[in-house]
Amino acid sequence: MRGRPVDSVTVERYLVVPLKGKKTEYDDEGQRNVPCARALFPQGAWSPCWYLRRHPIVADKL
Repeated sequence: MRGRPVDSVTVERYLVVPLKGKKTEYDDEGQRNVPCARALFPQGAWSPCWYLRRHPIVADKL
């Protein structure tokens, strides 16, 4: 493979916090550069770059 097999993509991150009464709170964590793999499928812990470019908003559950 020529070039760098690893790249980075800027994504917007949110933290999803469950509250009482079946309510949900979304906390903004801001924009971050996330390392990604230049591949068709995930490589180790890295998501493919094409997937992160198409889905720039990431919500992590608590």
